[in-house]
Amino acid sequence: VVVLSGDVAFSGRKEEYEIVSVNLKAMLADIAAELKNIPIHLIGVPGNHDCDFKHPITGARKLLLEGLARSSREKADENTLGICCQVQDEFFKFLDQNETLKPAFGVARAYYDYLIPVGSAQVLFRCFNTAFSSTNPEVAGQMIYPVSLLQERAIAPAPTYTVAILHHPYNWFAPIIKRALSEHAESTCDLIFTGHEHATAYYKKEAFSGLVTNYIEGAVFQEHSADACGFNVALVDLEASQERLYSFEWDGDHFAEGEITNGWQPFRRSKSRREFELADAMIERLQDPGATFSHPAKPNL
Repeated sequence: VVVLSGDVAFSGRKEEYEIVSVNLKAMLADIAAELKNIPIHLIGVPGNHDCDFKHPITGARKLLLEGLARSSREKADENTLGICCQVQDEFFKFLDQNETLKPAFGVARAYYDYLIPVGSAQVLFRCFNTAFSSTNPEVAGQMIYPVSLLQERAIAPAPTYTVAILHHPYNWFAPIIKRALSEHAESTCDLIFTGHEHATAYYKKEAFSGLVTNYIEGAVFQEHSADACGFNVALVDLEASQERLYSFEWDGDHFAEGEITNGWQPFRRSKSRREFELADAMIERLQDPGATFSHPAKPNL
């Protein structure tokens, strides 16, 4: 699966995506030639540079976003969200022309997800279009996202692994949105990809509650004012519950490989993401032999 975490273009114009498509198709063909008989899928979300702020709807969109900011916890109207996403029309045309799977579910392009079969399992990719509220310029700590979209839908059978993709890291959102978005993503997803800040980072967040979430902050693939160029690779073995992360940085005439995880590392799904979890009281009851036994070295048998 090739993941685009936003800013595919510079100003969301059709001619920019035409240039990207040529190079992207060549890259996907090279990957397919190496991974013979393995389906290659493309999934992505738009970034602020995928918004055409010269679109005729921009003025009306600004007024709608101001209204959404005042009522961020109310259920968002799909028509309103659709209008806000119109500045990303060329991005979604590009995505539609290049993706191999269509979304399994979506809400006015502000949220959409994909189910990808992997053997007998399936992996869920959740796409949060955080750039639906992008402005020019953007101000950190003031962006919005509809809280009503932060819901986990029932899927049977349950996904074995869940990935979230959002262009903006949490610090770009208003405090009330930041908390709701981070709590929702971390309670429902195993791996979270972000972009926007042109600096890559890798970290694992583990809460005392048992929530475990991996983060990959995407590198910039082409920096207009420097030679910085990079991408990341995440390998996940669903059967062995192992993962391995690599970074690739441009080094003059090739991409230099760097391993982040130092070999395969076990991954542990959070309690809230398991299909079934026994309560501690039930575990104790099942382990109780039903008779009064005692031992001086172990008070609870």
